[in-house]
Amino acid sequence: MATFEQRFTRLDRRVFSRLGDGLATIDGKEIEAIYNKQTVQFDDSRVAERSLEFSESVANELGIKPNRSSLILWQGREERLAIPPLYQDGVIRLVLA
Repeated sequence: MATFEQRFTRLDRRVFSRLGDGLATIDGKEIEAIYNKQTVQFDDSRVAERSLEFSESVANELGIKPNRSSLILWQGREERLAIPPLYQDGVIRLVLA
């Protein structure tokens, strides 16, 4: 019988495969990710913030542990992180530079 964690990981995998925007390659390992682009206001200027989000439980299962110097391939382009990865509610968020 599957444990709760295994069932949760399976559910995360299904959700991200259906809602995901594509595969991200992080340090040579592929994972389904959701791409977000939003505008952030700083004083009088606006900046576009791009980020990738993916399941923490699926990342743990695949052995993906992103850090500030991780190499990310998204849609054929190499990307770097602007800040260290953010871990929020079972989701890892990578803010792209």
